[in-house]
Amino acid sequence: MKDERRGYPRVYMPIPAEVDVGDSLVHPSIINISQGGICIRGVKDIPANKEVSVRIGEEASLVEMKVCWWHGPDMGCRFLGFMDEHKFAKMIKRLM
Repeated sequence: MKDERRGYPRVYMPIPAEVDVGDSLVHPSIINISQGGICIRGVKDIPANKEVSVRIGEEASLVEMKVCWWHGPDMGCRFLGFMDEHKFAKMIKRLM
């Protein structure tokens, strides 16, 4: 079995998102979300280490994130601000 490198467990929930990349808005889908960040599918040409604003779900406020990795069509972003367990649980409950 491969060692798990993830710091937080993922919650798989395909939900809409809106990514503000400075000069435009794109509307990808979030594949999964964790206390540390998200995996997004449907965004192109955003370089690693770029900071972006992401609206998670249709009624959520913008969250500041940093692009960390790319694997094919998927992009991984981490939250720039710390998200404790209570805040994360509240966000997941609101998204369901």
